[in-house]
Amino acid sequence: MWKRNRIDKVRIEKENKQREDLKSILATARRIIKNTDKYEETHPIYLLIKHLVDQELYNNIYRSISTHNPNKVKFFALQDLLPCQNDGDKGVFFLKNNDNKYLYKDDFDNFISYEKFIDETKIVGKVATINLGFDPVLTRPWNEKRLVNAFSNIGRGKRGGEWKEDGNHKAQLWLPFGITFVSSGNHSITAGILNNEGQLKINSIYDMSKIFPHIYCDGVNYFRKRDDSLYAPVRNFSLAVVFEIGRLINEQRYSGNSIQFKKL
Repeated sequence: MWKRNRIDKVRIEKENKQREDLKSILATARRIIKNTDKYEETHPIYLLIKHLVDQELYNNIYRSISTHNPNKVKFFALQDLLPCQNDGDKGVFFLKNNDNKYLYKDDFDNFISYEKFIDETKIVGKVATINLGFDPVLTRPWNEKRLVNAFSNIGRGKRGGEWKEDGNHKAQLWLPFGITFVSSGNHSITAGILNNEGQLKINSIYDMSKIFPHIYCDGVNYFRKRDDSLYAPVRNFSLAVVFEIGRLINEQRYSGNSIQFKKL
């Protein structure tokens, strides 16, 4: 009993810290937005997002070089930014009640599934150019030997020459967060990021802006705004913070102070 109480206390303390950290970071985000009245193509709020994303990227690189175990290196995807109740990695539902296997209800009381929502977020006909090392990008450099080869040979003045995009590079860009999730070409793209070198053209672009009237996050869990019911637990705290920064970005669309990422 004592051990269980101790575990519960530690968990509660951790959760409360996450909630407080979220509030503090969002306060900083609001100040960045308020103090910015001029920029070129990408708003400075994305510097804050990049910092949060870089923490996860560098942790992933560290896991690769410290363990040499691919299973220890995380694959980042949309499910870390907006979790789905059906955890694709484990094939189990976070919530046991079948009635809760939906993302939200729309204004007409229709149940909107996670899959339906994602299908509707695709932006057709646009291409984004991501600058490696400058824009928020998440990779999975799962193979230490490949990572060593990329570090050693890719880049200006190295055997392989300057970083170049090729057919192996595949990624998705999610707005309004400005985060690119890499699914293929992880090692070479990681080298490009660390070299601050190379551009990645992306035509798989999604905009999740319409989620914000329906889902919110307190740093520990995601909830449905309609009735404050639990949707899913946070999988990644840094990206949960980015989710709520996305809400602030979206709010500016209706204030006459639209925040842009790559002029998209």
